[in-house]
Amino acid sequence: FPVTIRFRKLSRNRELKWVADYGDPFSVSIEWPPNNYHFYREINKWIEGIIYSRSDTFAVMNEETKKRYRAQFWEDKKLILVPHLAPKIEPLKIIPRAGTFVLRYVGSFHRKVRVHNLLFELAGILARSKQANYQIEIYGPTEYWEGIDIPSNIKILGKVPRDTALELLSSADVLININNSTELMTPSKIIEYIATRRPIISIGGSGLGGYRPLQRYAELGMCLNFFDAENKNISHIIET
Repeated sequence: FPVTIRFRKLSRNRELKWVADYGDPFSVSIEWPPNNYHFYREINKWIEGIIYSRSDTFAVMNEETKKRYRAQFWEDKKLILVPHLAPKIEPLKIIPRAGTFVLRYVGSFHRKVRVHNLLFELAGILARSKQANYQIEIYGPTEYWEGIDIPSNIKILGKVPRDTALELLSSADVLININNSTELMTPSKIIEYIATRRPIISIGGSGLGGYRPLQRYAELGMCLNFFDAENKNISHIIET
């Protein structure tokens, strides 16, 4: 931050533009604060206010983040919404494997922010299907799962290298996205999911997290939103 401010001063006469591009928000992230808000809340706002006032453009990733920064700074002339870029998307017919559908999730779970409850609901519905078998595979840190009774059709398989993770995504029948409890933080893995051209089940968040690329993917019939236990026919949708 100090280096950026210094560079900004030195380059005033060179017609350079400063674009502050935000992935995870900082001073407005109440649900998942970046530091101790009891001590640093006002300092966070002051520092980010400097960035906002001195930058030419302040880019955020989703509507909820834009709304909160607009409320904090009371003007939005330089505040713009720029989602992650997504590749050109065309529906791709997936030929299911004989006997078993493999659903995969690659990533972390976090207490109170990205949790397993609806995933277990989904696993229960799929386990009752009489038409096919379903296996849910989860790759990522295992610490979250300590002390949790895991359904038999969910396999916790631990961390894998990035190259392996991309191969696993590309070879799944269906991919699983777990939305955060806060719409401020949109997992960047969604773009990698879409790039595989695999169907996605997005768990949690009735509006697909307010994230445009995922909403567009849903419009093409490639993303199913699972946000409560009422999605009883989800196995039929997967099978057809």
